[in-house]
Order: sequence, then structure tokens, then C-alpha cells
Amino acid sequence: MSPTNTADTAIYVGSLGMTALGSLSIATLIGWAWVHRRDDIEYLLSALASICIAVYALGLAVSYGAGLWPPGNTQHAFNGAQIAIFGIVPVPALMTHAALRFSRAPYSRAVLAVAYGLTFIFLVCCSLNMMWAGAPKGFASKQALGLTIIFAPNVPTVWGKAFFATAASLTLVAIHEFGHALRKERHEVQPAIVGAIILAITQLNDIANALKWVSTIYLMAFGYATFAVGILLTVVSRDGARSRALVRRTEDLNASGEQVSRAYIDLELAQTELVRSKRFAAVGELAAVVAHEVRNPLAIVTNAVVSLRKSDSSVARSEALLSIIDEEIRRLDRLAAQLRDYGRPISVEAQTIDVAALLERCATVLAPSPSLTVTFEHDEPSAEVEGDPDLLRQAFENIIQNAANALDHEGHIKIHTSASATAVTTTISDDGPGMNPEVLARATAPFFSTYATGTGLGLAVVQRVVEAHDGQLRLEAVEGKGASVILTLPRELSSRSVSIAKTLGPGQPFASPTA
Repeated sequence: MSPTNTADTAIYVGSLGMTALGSLSIATLIGWAWVHRRDDIEYLLSALASICIAVYALGLAVSYGAGLWPPGNTQHAFNGAQIAIFGIVPVPALMTHAALRFSRAPYSRAVLAVAYGLTFIFLVCCSLNMMWAGAPKGFASKQALGLTIIFAPNVPTVWGKAFFATAASLTLVAIHEFGHALRKERHEVQPAIVGAIILAITQLNDIANALKWVSTIYLMAFGYATFAVGILLTVVSRDGARSRALVRRTEDLNASGEQVSRAYIDLELAQTELVRSKRFAAVGELAAVVAHEVRNPLAIVTNAVVSLRKSDSSVARSEALLSIIDEEIRRLDRLAAQLRDYGRPISVEAQTIDVAALLERCATVLAPSPSLTVTFEHDEPSAEVEGDPDLLRQAFENIIQNAANALDHEGHIKIHTSASATAVTTTISDDGPGMNPEVLARATAPFFSTYATGTGLGLAVVQRVVEAHDGQLRLEAVEGKGASVILTLPRELSSRSVSIAKTLGPGQPFASPTA
């Protein structure tokens, strides 16, 4: 054995060792990435494949290194070949799995089932020493890549040749899948495609060498190492693309956030302007109501004063005129009281109230009329709630009076109470003209009234009284078929105290019910 042959073989063995070390480095990098990104299974697959490639390269180094120290040991060469084939068997399936993950192929499960099934069979063959035809008989040399390599020729069995064919086939599948991903404009797979093509070339070389079609050295270790580098570069490129996309998305979100902030500021300004407009509108409505309500009494008082100033007025006429003036002044006083009380917060003085008994007392607000009947239906003899009796009395009186006004004091009013474990519901119904949808929608709005006289504060105040008691007010009406006002009051107020004050904006019970 010449020194030149030994030196050339040492160079080849050293390159295999460097390949093993490089594959382990790649496995470490990709494995570290997988630890931080467990969802990307490609990292794990590539790391395992790189470890197997390192074992393969190390086994080849042992096999070829057996001839460096005379006398060479062919058994060592065979053992190294066994290690190499055992390491490389899982790699084609792992690499194909990674390629299928990149391309998201719909048939990947079937391909992987075949790939891993064959891998299991080949590993069993490796463990039974069925991949090589026994230990070599001696050493030989060959010229390859300008080097004279000393080696012990290991002859593959049928199983060994089947593995080489399977590995080449799976490499073609990987090239196809990476090409499919590239056609979808996933340009990050370009390094993996280059590595897979180089691997395919080295596999063809090794297959031809195993079949004794050519006399070269085995290069598949370098091909798989190149493929592993291509996978690594593809993963890095993909993550870089993801990072750039994330940066762009973040910039877009920041820009959207600024737009939202500006829109929020504009919305606040618009809301402030809307509140101001509503306030002005409310003031305008109030002014119109006051002007309307005050004009008629003032006109009557003015006419009465003019009549009193006439010297020919009799005592009886003067008394009648003074009575008219007094009535109109009281009317103005009631209007002022309603408007004053509407601007006060509601204060609830809580105590236990029998709603059924309170309703029957409230019905006495109606003037006796043979044409107007009121009936009561109470599901329970006693329906007690916690609330303010004065507030609830005036609210009920207002609703009952409104029902009588709607009937023009001719018809039927039905008052029904029902109770549950947590609430008492009162329904006050009439068989009058009802309300159309437009009137029904505005019935509880302040200053809205369908009568020629009245402030339109009646149901608005009732609504606030009910809300002050944590209850609900609901109106139901069909034009021409009557109307119903439904009050639901909880049995207990949410705040248990002797005096429960709630500021609900303008509103407090008025002195007398109006529509």
C-alpha cells in the first residue's frame, strides 16, 4: 500500500468525518429551533434526518478507515458499512415527510404510510445483517475524483439494492413536492430543491457503484448533507419571510390603530356635539311646551282682568271672573311644579308594599262614572315588593288616569297582577282607541303628548320611577284595539338600605297625573 493511497484515503475519510460533524451542527441548530417552535414539525423531522446523516457519514468513515492501518481489518469495514446503512435508512422517509409538510400535499398520509412502512422493514433487515452479503474478502483500490481510495468492497444484497431504489424514489417525491411548493410562489424552497437534486445525482452514483456499473466512491453521504443544508436554508428563508410578513402586519395594525384612534376622537367630538344638540332640542321642546301651556291661561287671565276693570261689572260677574283667574293661576302653578319636579333626581324611600292593595287605592283617583268600569285580577292575594309607596302610587295613578283619558271615561279598564319568586308584574289595560306604531314608539319620550293640553311628562316620569325601582316598563298597543302598560318590579331592590337615592337625570313624581 503506497503512501499516496493512504493519504488519499485519509482525505476521503476526513471529509466524511467533517460531513458527520456538519450534519450534527445542522441537527443542533434545527433542533434548537424546534424547541422554540413546537408547531413546526419540519424542524424536528430535519433535525432527526441530520442526526441520521451524521451516523451514516461516520459509519462510512469507519468502513473506509479500516484500510488505513495495515494489516487492514475487513470486519471493521463491514461493521462500518452496517452502521452507515443503519443510519441512512430512516433519512429518505424523514426528508420526504418534511417535503410533504412544506407542500401540504393532500395525499401525504398515503405516501408517508408507504415510506415509513418500508423504513421499518429495512431497519429490521439491518438489525438482521441482511443488507450486505457478509464481510469483504479483502481490500481493493479505485480511482475517483482524482484520488486513489483503499476500501473493502461491501456487496449489497437484494434488500440493500431495494433500499437504494426506495431512497432514490423518495428523493424524486421530495423534488416533486418542493417543486409544487415553488409553483405556489413559495420561493423559500429553492435551496431545498437544489439540495434534493444534488442528492439525487449522488444516489444515482452510489446505485451504479453498488451494481458495479461504475467504479467510484460512495457520495450519498455528501448528497444527504447537502440536502440537509438546503432544508436548513429553506427553513431560515421561510422564517425570514414570516418575520417580514409579521413586521408588515404590525405596521398595518399600527396604521389601523392610528386610524381607529382618529376615528374615536372624531366619534367623541360627534357624540359631544350630538349631546349638545339634544340638550338644545330638549330646551327647545320644553320652551315650546311651556309657551303653549302658559299662553292659554295668560290669555284667560288677561281677558278676565280687562273685564274687571270695566266699571259696569256686577259683583256676581266679578266673583266669577276672580274664580276664573284663581283657577288659571292654580293651573300655571301645577305646570311650574311639574317642570320643577321633573328636573329633580328621584329618591326612593324603601319599604314593603302590597302592590295589589296599592292599585285598588290608586283607582280611587278616577271620578265616579257609570260609563267607566275598573276590574281587578290578582293571581295572588298579596304581591309584595320593596319600594317607595308614594312614588309607586303616583306612577300607578298616572297610568290609570291616562287610560281613563284615552277612553274618554267611557269603557273598561282591567288591572291584573301576577307574581314570581323574584318579581311582581302589573298590567293595566284599556279597550280604547290604542296607539299607532309611531305614537307607541314615542309614548315615554319627555314632552310628547297626543292631547291638546298637557306637558307630555306623564309616562316619562313613570319610566324613571320604574327604573329607580330596578324595574321595567313596557307598552303594548294596537290601533283601534286598546293599549296595555306593563310594569315589572323586583321583590327586592338591588341596594338594601333605608334610603336608596338614584339620580336618573331629570324626573320626580309630579303632583297630579297628566298625559
